[in-house]
Amino acid sequence: MDQDLEARIRTRAYELWEQDASPEGKADEYWEKALRQLEAEGQLGESAPPPVDQSAKRRTADPLPEDAQEGGQRARS
Repeated sequence: MDQDLEARIRTRAYELWEQDASPEGKADEYWEKALRQLEAEGQLGESAPPPVDQSAKRRTADPLPEDAQEGGQRARS
């Protein structure tokens, strides 16, 4: 996908999300809304890009427990 186009969709999706009091877990819905709006405004060019799962971009892994970080062995005194 064109980086400029992706940035415009992301910006519009963020604006829509903020207007709706920033609900959690709805990133894909706002991406779709933004995509449809830009398409209706004629800003997408000839073909619409496929939806992108935006929720996965902000997920972070939980830190490993202390004993798992050391290969599952705890230091003994």
